[in-house]
Amino acid sequence: APPPTTPDRPTAGPLDEMFLLSVLEDTLTIMPINFSKNFKRQLADEINIKYANRVLPNLGLCIALKAIEHVGDPKYVAGTTGMHVKVRFRLIVFRPFAQEVLTGVVLDSDKDGIQISLGFFQDIYVPRENMPNTWEFNEEENAWVWNYEGNPYTIDQDEKVNVRVEEIEYDSSRRMDSASDQGGPAMRVLASMSADGGLGCVSWWAEQDDEDEEEEEEEEGA
Repeated sequence: APPPTTPDRPTAGPLDEMFLLSVLEDTLTIMPINFSKNFKRQLADEINIKYANRVLPNLGLCIALKAIEHVGDPKYVAGTTGMHVKVRFRLIVFRPFAQEVLTGVVLDSDKDGIQISLGFFQDIYVPRENMPNTWEFNEEENAWVWNYEGNPYTIDQDEKVNVRVEEIEYDSSRRMDSASDQGGPAMRVLASMSADGGLGCVSWWAEQDDEDEEEEEEEEGA
């Protein structure tokens, strides 16, 4: 089958900020063994098998089928088996926008930066240059540390953190590769992290909120 195409440009609409809807067209092949199955269900299954957890460069990580918009007339090509059908459909795609704040957990850390996971996507990186100069890497703990007024705040593995999206990089040579394939990520989100604006460890700001509430209660009771 020919590679999938996007009619004009992908049409996007926010689902939950970091997700969008994109319209694609593709020619799918239904094999004879599946002719007796529900036609629309078979098309939906073929779309999810082909696209789910796959990266389309400059589009994003395909999550799942949202809806089938149009189904062309089935065609049979001499010398081939199966039925070929041109389909237009909408996919849920993960592609966060620049400056969007994402909440994930620390997957790994080294002297070059921090890797963040969202669970379904693990290739979010905060490089050293996107951190404050006051942060240091502790090799013994294998973690980055923010020293604030003499108090160390460690960003441990599995810690929940907020990061800001700076840019998305795609490996165009790996079209339709799985996001989890070996050989480097087909899609990588570069982010930044600091100790202000709600970024960094979520626990830092939770503690600050608790302190602010206690101060307000003391003032009200005074």
